[in-house]
Amino acid sequence: MRPLVLRLAAFGAYAGEQEFDFSVLGQQRLFLIHGPTGAGKTTLLDALCFAFFGQSSGDEREAGHLRSHHAAPAQPTWVELDFALGETRYRIRRAPKQEAPGRGGKLVQRGGEAVLWRLPEAGPPLVIADQVPRVAEQVEALLGYRVEEFRQVVLLPQGRFRELLTAPPGDRQRILASLFRTQLYARLEEALALQAKSALAAAQQAEQHRRSLLGEAGAASPEEAAAALEGLQAEVARAATAAGEAEAAATAAQAALEAGRRAAERHAEARRATEALAALQAQAAGMAAKRDEAAAAERALATAPQSATLAAADEAARETAEAATRAASAEAAARTRREQAALAQAEAAPGRAEAATLRQGVAALAEAQRAAEALAALENSAAEAARRLAAAGATRATAALTETRRREARIAAEAAQHAAAAAAQQRPGLQAARDHAAGQAKDAAALAALGPEITRQEAALAKATAAEATARAVLEEARTARQQAERAALAAAAAHWSARLRPGEACPVCGALDHPAPAAAPAGAPADPETARAAEEDAATALADRQRALSQAEQALSRSRDRAADLRQRLPEGFSATAATAAAREADAALAVAEALAQQAPATARALAQAESALAAAVAELATADAALAAATTEEAEARHEAAARRRQIPEEARDPAILARRLHQAETAIAALEDRIRAAEREDSAAEAALQAAIQAASEAAGRAADAAARRQAAIAALEAAAHAAGFADAAAARAAQRAPAMLAALKEDVETFGRALHQAELAAARATAEIAGQAPPAIEALTAAEAAARDALRQARDAAGRLAERLAATAQRLQNIRAAEAALDAARAAHLLVSDLAETARGKNDRKLSLQGFVLAGLLDEALSAANQRLQAMLGGRFSLRRREEPGRAIGLDIEVLDEWTGQPRPAATLSGGEGFCAALALALGLADTVQAHAGARRIDALFIDEGFGTLDEEALDRAMDILASLPAGDRLVGIISHVAELRARIPARLEVIPGPRGSRARFVTG
Repeated sequence: MRPLVLRLAAFGAYAGEQEFDFSVLGQQRLFLIHGPTGAGKTTLLDALCFAFFGQSSGDEREAGHLRSHHAAPAQPTWVELDFALGETRYRIRRAPKQEAPGRGGKLVQRGGEAVLWRLPEAGPPLVIADQVPRVAEQVEALLGYRVEEFRQVVLLPQGRFRELLTAPPGDRQRILASLFRTQLYARLEEALALQAKSALAAAQQAEQHRRSLLGEAGAASPEEAAAALEGLQAEVARAATAAGEAEAAATAAQAALEAGRRAAERHAEARRATEALAALQAQAAGMAAKRDEAAAAERALATAPQSATLAAADEAARETAEAATRAASAEAAARTRREQAALAQAEAAPGRAEAATLRQGVAALAEAQRAAEALAALENSAAEAARRLAAAGATRATAALTETRRREARIAAEAAQHAAAAAAQQRPGLQAARDHAAGQAKDAAALAALGPEITRQEAALAKATAAEATARAVLEEARTARQQAERAALAAAAAHWSARLRPGEACPVCGALDHPAPAAAPAGAPADPETARAAEEDAATALADRQRALSQAEQALSRSRDRAADLRQRLPEGFSATAATAAAREADAALAVAEALAQQAPATARALAQAESALAAAVAELATADAALAAATTEEAEARHEAAARRRQIPEEARDPAILARRLHQAETAIAALEDRIRAAEREDSAAEAALQAAIQAASEAAGRAADAAARRQAAIAALEAAAHAAGFADAAAARAAQRAPAMLAALKEDVETFGRALHQAELAAARATAEIAGQAPPAIEALTAAEAAARDALRQARDAAGRLAERLAATAQRLQNIRAAEAALDAARAAHLLVSDLAETARGKNDRKLSLQGFVLAGLLDEALSAANQRLQAMLGGRFSLRRREEPGRAIGLDIEVLDEWTGQPRPAATLSGGEGFCAALALALGLADTVQAHAGARRIDALFIDEGFGTLDEEALDRAMDILASLPAGDRLVGIISHVAELRARIPARLEVIPGPRGSRARFVTG
């Protein structure tokens, strides 16, 4: 553990907040804490101890008395410490129970608080625990020691410096076990004891298992079980022979049945072949018709070229006739168009004179249009000047409004700045009130939540009490059952031996030759004593579990009730969770408003400066707008006067350039239309004449092509008739009727060929099947099936009998194997119990040295620590004294420490050392322990040591030697702080923490030069 930064408030001698940043020391790891008596030097140790454990560094100062008397009522007391464990950093914050201002100024009690964080390299702190009990558990787990060990190996406070040196052996063992984590060896001792108990139970269980297996086998010994196995093996062999004979008979019956089935299948096949041949022969007439149809279609193929030629001639004649008709129609249309074009040309001729008249009016309109446009330009200039005048007026009005608003904004910024300053002053008081209200709300909520929890715990306690009583009754019953089982077992054993007694033979128990009253076997099966004892042990274990559960329930209920009482003491009488929550919300809201206003202070200052700057700019913009408005007024008046003068020079009807432009456009459009009409009539006349001549020529050519196509059609009809006669048809129509599509013709031919092949194959199959059954009668399948089933049933019965015997043989063999394995396991269990029992007895201290395993390890570690301590002690006291562990012949080795005086050669108790000698011995032991702890892997590192006084008891030579020892400690990263009034230490230690007292509390600062 290495402290990094310690912060505290209203703690001990410090009224306000105080920070101790140990990084200021830099590489100077040894520093002196000095100041006048009562200034608050020991407060540093109290704060470190309180941060970790909630206690002071000395029992005489209780945690509740650590609040500073100099602190203001609104200032809460708290301690916060950043520390490192290896490379990992943590932060812990703790506040004691304390009074704080409540509603109406009344002081109320607030409970203690604690929070533990882990500080990652990046990101916010991560909460590990935030409740006092959970923080205490986590701190002890992290550090590895409690407050007592912390005071003896990290903090060496006044009055307790020599405690570890002179502590009783039991206390020293607890401290060393915590520091060195030797609880593992104690757990090993317990584990060995449990293992010895388990080994004994295992041996007993193995004995019981062996007896149980012999009982299952019905044998008194493994030899009897082996003899039974041999007899069963002979029976299995006989059953196997019978099963083999039955299997041969079943195989022969199955072969006969298979042969009969094959013969029956041959008869059925002959019948099916005959029926298939008859069905095909019935289709022969239909196949002959298809054959004739296919032959006619093949003959019609010879007329196909002539049919194709006729079809092409028909299509050509039709197309050329239609083309001739269309050409004649086009010629008639072209003649009509030519006549219409000549008429349109005659009608357009008078338009030439009208166009010349219109051109003279266009010149006059163009001159009037230019004058009107000049007047419009002047009027537009006047209108534009008027618009600029209106815009200048609007700009001036906007500038005036902006100047007014910015003046108001500056006033608002001044008010916001005053409000932020006032909120910053109110924030501490509001924060204290908020924290107090939140604490009361938390306590009230916790108190309300404890009610159902206490009720549940009371019910759990009642249930645990009933369960404990039930378990106790069960144990009594189990104990009675065990006693009865043991008595019954003794009676059964007596009956067992009495059954073997013979007149005249000596009794194996008492040796008598007469047996007047042999013991009789008890009625019924006796209970197993081992089972009864196991049941009694289980009942005892269950009772112990119920007792632990009852104790835990009582402790939980007590803790909850104590917690509820503590919370009731903190809260005012009649205080409710609803009122606490409402007060906390009000305080949160008020504080949030104040914090928001306070946080806005820099922004409000900037806003005020910006508002003043914006106001100055608005005043300048308003002056500019006034000048622009005056200039725009003058410009508008001049433009309006010039436009009025020009308007008086132009007639009313000629002032509008748009009207003049429309008239000019209409005249020009009319001229263009007349000229276009004349040119279009001329072009249409020429085009109609050319189209008429082309239509006349096309009609003549189309008529010639139609006549040629008609002649070719007649020739194609004659050629087709001739081809039909040549192919054997009466005429061309008969040939066309016989034609078939190629796919249909192929299908007809395929049907005929397929039918022929099928008929041939059916004739062959019928002949072959009939020949195979010639002279054979149908087999008797039912009789063969019955014989095969009977043989199969006999085989199954023989196999079942052999299987049952084989299973009995396997089970008997397995039981014999289990019996032999149980005997081996029993021998092994007895040997294991003997070995583990010896180890457990040795580890628990039942050995020649009367030393347990944990004691042996601690003794070795203490010897190592004393050796390291003696190296420093001899350097500090000139080699006169050395520390050693005391050993006395005939006594158990312990952890007593004595001092060997080299001057007298006699050992003596450490408590007999003088003040200075005892200080040096205790310091050397603390340093030796720290070295030993850090030398062992997995042990707790101690990277800090704080020593409170003791140097005043040293003479000058011893002081020099002690300082040399301490100066060598920070060679690593260990931080060593010394609290002392000895003036010589200031000159020896350049790094110091100066504590300066004052009437309003102390303050502290680091000095490194």
